[in-house]
Amino acid sequence: MDNERLEVVWRDEHLNQKMEPPYHTVWDQWSQRRQIKVVFQPIVSLRTGAVLAFEGLSRPQSDGGEPIEVSALIASAEQHGHLLVFDEVAFGAVLQAATRVGFGPDHLLFINILPNSLEHPLPFLRHLQQHPVIDPRQIVLEISERETVAGGDRKLQEYLEPFREMGVRIALDDLGSGYSGLNRLVDLQPDFAKIDLSLVRDVDRNSIKFALLESTARFASRTAATSLIAEGIETFAELYTLKEIGVEYGQGYLLGRPHPAFHTALEAHHFASRQRVRPTAQDQLDSLLSSARRMVRGMAQGEGRYTHLLALSKRLTGADVAALYNADSEGLHYFESTLPLNPQEVTNYNRLINSESPSLLEALHKRKPVIFQRAAIHALGPYPQHFPLESQIAVPVCDNLGCWGLLHLGYYEPDQIRPDVIQLAEGVASLFALALGYAEREESLEDQSLLGEPLFEAISALADTANLDHLLAKAVAAALAVTGGHEGWIGILQAQQLHCVTADGQRFDLPAADLWDPSTQDGQGPVGLIVRNQQALIIPNIASEPMLNPWLNEMLDSGIKSTAGFPLVSQGELLGILKVYHSQIGGFTPGRIRRLQALSSLATALIERSLSTLASEAHARRQEIMARGLAAMNTLDTRDDLVQLLVATVSDFGPYPFVSIVEQHQGHFVPLAIQTPSPDYHTAFTKHLSTPLYQKALEQALKTGIRQPLVLSDDSSPDALKNPACCSAIPLPSHNLVLVIGSATPGTLSPHLAELDSYVVSLASALDRNLLQQQVSEAQQETNRLLTTIKTLPQATTIQELWQQIAGVLLTHLRANGGWIAENATAPHPLACFGLPIAPHWIPPTLLSASPVAMHGPDIPAQLEQLGIHSLVGFRLHLASEPTPLFMVITSSDTKGFSASQIRRFEILVAFAQANYEILRLRARLLEPPDTHQAP
Repeated sequence: MDNERLEVVWRDEHLNQKMEPPYHTVWDQWSQRRQIKVVFQPIVSLRTGAVLAFEGLSRPQSDGGEPIEVSALIASAEQHGHLLVFDEVAFGAVLQAATRVGFGPDHLLFINILPNSLEHPLPFLRHLQQHPVIDPRQIVLEISERETVAGGDRKLQEYLEPFREMGVRIALDDLGSGYSGLNRLVDLQPDFAKIDLSLVRDVDRNSIKFALLESTARFASRTAATSLIAEGIETFAELYTLKEIGVEYGQGYLLGRPHPAFHTALEAHHFASRQRVRPTAQDQLDSLLSSARRMVRGMAQGEGRYTHLLALSKRLTGADVAALYNADSEGLHYFESTLPLNPQEVTNYNRLINSESPSLLEALHKRKPVIFQRAAIHALGPYPQHFPLESQIAVPVCDNLGCWGLLHLGYYEPDQIRPDVIQLAEGVASLFALALGYAEREESLEDQSLLGEPLFEAISALADTANLDHLLAKAVAAALAVTGGHEGWIGILQAQQLHCVTADGQRFDLPAADLWDPSTQDGQGPVGLIVRNQQALIIPNIASEPMLNPWLNEMLDSGIKSTAGFPLVSQGELLGILKVYHSQIGGFTPGRIRRLQALSSLATALIERSLSTLASEAHARRQEIMARGLAAMNTLDTRDDLVQLLVATVSDFGPYPFVSIVEQHQGHFVPLAIQTPSPDYHTAFTKHLSTPLYQKALEQALKTGIRQPLVLSDDSSPDALKNPACCSAIPLPSHNLVLVIGSATPGTLSPHLAELDSYVVSLASALDRNLLQQQVSEAQQETNRLLTTIKTLPQATTIQELWQQIAGVLLTHLRANGGWIAENATAPHPLACFGLPIAPHWIPPTLLSASPVAMHGPDIPAQLEQLGIHSLVGFRLHLASEPTPLFMVITSSDTKGFSASQIRRFEILVAFAQANYEILRLRARLLEPPDTHQAP
């Protein structure tokens, strides 16, 4: 950890010590004076160093000016129900501070805001509208990806709309730490997305983070049209790696610490690093093959091995200098390099290296690479005096018997070490261990012939990552060749099984759960022991080893006399196992063990690279599929089209034996859409769908809204694909739909389910939008039909005729089944009744004070239920011509009640009735004969 990172840690701990006063009283004490100190941190272009924006950071303070932890204050404000108050105060404080320190028109201003505060946008909109200096188009609202609002992203979109109409831009914070990931980029379509610092830290050394950010950058630029901002950049190596990946902007202590005034820490020339031309995959393969040939020939002749391997190290990694140190009881000694030292330099160097380069010794003692991205650290002592190197990596050359020394790679440019360089350097160090083992000549030259062409073929195959099983088979062939082994296999540990491949390409699987469980037979055997302990296990004589008793007779019949097993471990994680069997007792001599150890190390590095490449490619492929699906959702109008899109997209994730959407219809699930690679799978699915086991599991998924696994059979053999043994049911409860995905084993689906869940949630939102649009369209059509019907009604001549017209419209066009009109609750009979066998006389008590009033289910009186009435809505008719209002009650036999759109159409009809009632009353008064008894 460099000084800068030490300072970061100290700063965080220092702030944590300031978390006073007690948690529950923080808001009460702060809110009395509401003091906030605002600091600004720059956001800059990683390409040019130009400042894009400044983020305004709120630092609450106590009355005495002591800092208050923001998270503690927010938690306390939430307890008191004052989150909106805090957000409004902080928002205004950032705007005021930016104006005070001279915020200009050339930059953007990022302001954090809690998503739930957007539900009440007026205070924030008022701040922006009334601000005399800062244009709303310069504001970027920064919303945390860790949080959401009730109603999800669709509701959040609505809350953001008034801000976007003003020109305010949106940034999604903490990308990669929250609940929905890339899916949220598509739903919210923010202008910026900030990559969480947990993904940025050590991206120059971590191959997983590198691949994840690379695919995220590609996804954001191609699909979401979002600019990425990397948070927490602390080293130049991180900066240049992010720049290579394609991240546009950055923020962090390296670029500028938070400060009350606008400033930046770097100048343009810091960003203009020379991009090294790295070796292509084909160049690396060619170098590996040609060096392997020379290395093999050199070993056979007892010479040249170091020169060939150093040249190979330099070409594979693109290093400027490659060197080798030997270690003994006195420390490290210069051995050989691609830029050799003269005798005097070697003497001086050996005198200084151990006293002034403790980091090199640290790499040797810990058996782990030591990496330095900049020579300014001076960690490697005098080495740069001979070779003016900037970035450097030292990798121990070790086998199971000990450490021979160090392989050292250096670059003239700073910040050049990347995850692929680390992996390749470790792989080449394993080759050094293998070559140096032969130099010890612990075995006869005749035995060395075993190393020849088979090892060359193995290295060739290990460098070619096109087919993982082919790579595994060649690795086993090499292990047999260099040991004279009888049989062997190599296994890759997966979620549910240890996938094993023999030298001739045969495949078999061992249940992973049994290997981890010491109570099972496999768990008690040597393979289970290697899996759990992650240590090599050599059995010189299988006949004398009790743990092999369950398999002993079979092994002896196969001619096996001794065994050796090696764990394939990378960064503390078990990738798999190499297992070799020999036909001689004691067949694994120290030299052969050392060769297997070296070959295991090389295979581990290259297999890890192959797995990482395959996983990255598969992840990128799935993301591309998901992105196309998410984009297509916005172009589809019908429910059927969306359902077909979901099935097609999920099928592309596979292949799976079947993918189907089923719908619950009259208590039974039936398929709406199904996609299978063959008719056999279609037949198997439809057969299982009709079984009670399937129906019950689907019912449970729909009821709970939680994904349900379903195992139909214990058969996990390849033939089980013809009769799918497992499936996963992902429910869409609001639509009575379930997505069913078939697989041969539970482990087939596990890696993809989180991504599929996210995609299904998005499609459910699209279905919700589609349903809402349909409902709105249908409601509008119903309203238009109602208005047309009303316009065509003949003018009623009496009140009774008017009620008949209203009743006809209700029963014919508005799907009511009856109703009545009454003067008041005490009148003996209603004025009119329609659609019911008996004329009830009952008015909802609440209708006397409010209108309309809707009731259904248990609220309906028993006397009305006896008439088949299960829901109703009542209206109070205010009539100028009548001293008291009239009451209209409309009924239905549907227990679900009337929808809001139906009630709105009833209101239109009630308004029509009121108007025509008044016309009829007015006409009646005009036609009345004059009162002849009226006084003159």
